[in-house]
Amino acid sequence: MRKYTLVVNGKRIPVTYEVYKAYYQEYEHERYLKNKTTKHEHSLEQFIETGVSIEFICLDSLTPVEDEVLKSEQISHLHYCLDKLSAEEQKIINGIFFEERQRNR
Repeated sequence: MRKYTLVVNGKRIPVTYEVYKAYYQEYEHERYLKNKTTKHEHSLEQFIETGVSIEFICLDSLTPVEDEVLKSEQISHLHYCLDKLSAEEQKIINGIFFEERQRNR
């Protein structure tokens, strides 16, 4: 039978397989997250060297306010138009679009 140990304060401590496994799973997960963040980590110096504007990076990651306003206006106009339809037409639109959409999810 294999003996499992962990190093604590410079001394080897015997542990069960479950403790050993849990420790190394957490250790490997921590290493994975650290490697992942270093791949996506950017510095001011790196942006300056490559000639990328920091404002561009920040603004590019945000949804423009104009897009949100246009989307809101389109939704309002859609509801306005739907309200002008008869009850039967609204029922048809609801069945075709909204109920079909729920089935496809």
